[in-house]
Amino acid sequence: MLEEIRNIVFDVGNVLLSYNPMRTLRAKFGSEDVCRTVYDALFLAPEWPLADEGLVTEEEQLAAAIRRAPQYEREIRWIFAEWHLDLPEIEGMPELVKALKANGFGIYVLSNFAQRFYQIKDHGALFSLADGILISSDDKLVKPDRAIYELLLSRFSLRAEECLFIDDLPANIDGARTAGLHGHAFTGCAELSAWLAQEGVFPRK
Repeated sequence: MLEEIRNIVFDVGNVLLSYNPMRTLRAKFGSEDVCRTVYDALFLAPEWPLADEGLVTEEEQLAAAIRRAPQYEREIRWIFAEWHLDLPEIEGMPELVKALKANGFGIYVLSNFAQRFYQIKDHGALFSLADGILISSDDKLVKPDRAIYELLLSRFSLRAEECLFIDDLPANIDGARTAGLHGHAFTGCAELSAWLAQEGVFPRK
């Protein structure tokens, strides 16, 4: 049982918001070959995680992707400008976050995200509910490095044993646990809600 939890820390991509650039590409271009080539050139490129770490600029990301697939420069430029506009809220999560906030939990966001985050920060009401937000590219640290979780704790004066970290990647959960946080791997809002109730986190038994 986790009755000591006072703060819930959420990842962004595929926890709060649905991140699926291939969905966006297919809706626009249709051709699987085009979509796969563009996706690989940009989203699976080594510059993508480097941008999350704050080590490359958007201009460098874009230029590198075009060099990889110059025949699709138009498509690459389009998706690079548009992908962050297709990040719908995960079903049920706005309601859950609002309920947690209303019941006195601290709400925090910890995400590996490039500076593009600041173009989605006003997305719905989710981020406005946060008591604190830590984005990897601001501090040149990324999950699952223990240092980023320790930075979260120190920056917002949190106690690790009172924090529950929710992420869709098990490796990131493991990283949080090395820093003393509790963790749970996200597979959907319904499952998370059931688990929170089972563990006595919310609603309190």
